[in-house]
Amino acid sequence: MAGCTTDGLRAGRRAGRRTGLGAALRVLACSAVLRTAVLGAVVLGAVVLGAVGTTGAVHAADDTPEKAPAAGATGKVYTWKAANGLAYDWYLPKSYDEQKGITLTFILHGSNGWKGWGFSMHAPGEFRPDDLVVSPEGTTPNGQGGFNFLQSSDDLKRLHELHEELRKTFKVNATYIYGLSQGSFFAHYYAGHYGDEVQGIVAHGSGLWIGSGLAKANHHQAIAVMHGRGDPVYPYGGGVGAWEGYVEAKYPLLRFRTLELDLHWAPWGNQAQQLAWCEGMTSSDPERVAANLAWLEEVKDDDGWFRDPVAAYQVALRAASMQGVDGKVQARAKKLAESIDAVAAKQAADIEASFAKTKGKVTDGAAWAGQAALFVRDWRGVPACDAFVGKWQKTLEKHDDAMKDASKDWYKAREKNKTGDAFDAALDALEKGFLNWWSFDADVLKTIAGWRDDAKASGLSAAQTKRYDAVAKPVLEAREKGRKDYLKRNKEL
Repeated sequence: MAGCTTDGLRAGRRAGRRTGLGAALRVLACSAVLRTAVLGAVVLGAVVLGAVGTTGAVHAADDTPEKAPAAGATGKVYTWKAANGLAYDWYLPKSYDEQKGITLTFILHGSNGWKGWGFSMHAPGEFRPDDLVVSPEGTTPNGQGGFNFLQSSDDLKRLHELHEELRKTFKVNATYIYGLSQGSFFAHYYAGHYGDEVQGIVAHGSGLWIGSGLAKANHHQAIAVMHGRGDPVYPYGGGVGAWEGYVEAKYPLLRFRTLELDLHWAPWGNQAQQLAWCEGMTSSDPERVAANLAWLEEVKDDDGWFRDPVAAYQVALRAASMQGVDGKVQARAKKLAESIDAVAAKQAADIEASFAKTKGKVTDGAAWAGQAALFVRDWRGVPACDAFVGKWQKTLEKHDDAMKDASKDWYKAREKNKTGDAFDAALDALEKGFLNWWSFDADVLKTIAGWRDDAKASGLSAAQTKRYDAVAKPVLEAREKGRKDYLKRNKEL
C-alpha cells in the first residue's frame, strides 16, 4: 500500500504538527492492527462477557534494529529481549542524564497485539519526549503470532522482571503506564500488585478485572480512566465501571476522561495529556512538574486531539504553589488556571441562561440539557464547575440515582434477551437521568434507535414507540444543540 510508513506519525510538536486521525488510520490500515478478538474476563462495571482488544496478530515484518538498553543508545527506537524472553521496543531521548535520571513510560497493547503497535501509534521522540518509553509484547503468546496480557501471576511476573531490568540499567525516577483495551485491564492489574513501583496509569478502553489490587496502600497513584464515548469495541459503561471501582476504593488522585470519538483507540495526544496529568500531580521534582505543565499548555483541539481543561488546571494549580518551580513558570501557571476557570464560569452562565429561557423544560433548543451534562462530565475539579455542581446537587443526584437503576435494568434485560425491558430501561435513563454520563453511551443509543426503526421485528408495542418519540427525540435534539454550544465555548481555552 502506497504511503505505508511511520514518517507521517513523527510530527514536530514545537512546529505545531501532530499525529491526527487521518495519519493514524493510514497506519492502522498498513499494519492491519484493527482486527478484534475476544478473551474471557470477569470485569467490574458493565456486564460484559469478554475483554476485547483491537490490535490483531497480523503485522509487518519487524525491521527494528536490535540493541541492548544502554545510556548511550539515544534518539532511535530499538528492540531487545528481557532475560525471560519478553521482547520489547524502547526509545531513550537524547536528553537522558544519568545523574538526574528519567521517567519510564510503558505502552501496553490490546488483545493479540505485538510490541510494534506502541511506536506505530505513538510518535517516538514526540510522545512523552523526555521519557524512556518501552512497548513490550504481551506477556503470554497466543500461538498465532500475537500476544496477550492475561490476569495471572505469571504474566505479572514477566512484566515485572522487565521492569526490574530497566531500573537496573537506567536511573528510573518514576514509572507510568498507558494501556489500551486488554493492556488497559493489565495496567490496572499491574499497578495494583506493584503499587510501590508505579506512580500512575492511564487506562483506556477497558473495564477493571476483579482482583486488580485496588488498595489504600496505592493511594499515592494518579489514576486516569479514559474512554471513547462511542467506543465500538468495549462499551463506554465498562470504563465508567472501572472509574467507579476507584471511587469506591477512595483513590484521591482519580479522574475519568471521555473522548468524543467513535473509536476504541485514540490519537496519542489524548493519552499524552493524561500521562502529563499523572506525572504533574505526583512528581516531587519541580522541573518535571513544569515540563508537564508546558506540554499541557500547548495542546489545542485539532484532528482528534481534545484539550483537557481539568488536567491543565490541576497541574497549573500545583505548579503555581510548588516550592522550587521557577517564578516565571509559577506566574504563567497561575494565569493559565485563572483563564480556565473563567471559561468554566462562562459555561455555567450559558447553562443557567438556557435553563431560565426554557423554564427548565427539555424542548427543542433547550441547550442546557446537553451542555450541562457535558460540563459536569468534563469539568469537575475546576472551581466554577464545582460551584455549579454544588448548586445543582439535588438535581444531579436524582439523575445519578435514576441512571443507576436504569443501567442495572438495561444490563439485566440484555443478559436475558428481553428487548422490551431493555428498551424501557434505556428510555428511563434518557427521561430521568439525561444529566448522567452513562446516558451518553453510544452503543445504547444506537441499539434502541435500531429497535425503534424496526419496532415490529423488535417486538415493541405501539406505546413503547410512542414513548420513544416523546422522550428520546427531544433529549437527543437538546443534547446536540448543547454539544455545539459547549464546544464553541471550549474554543476560548
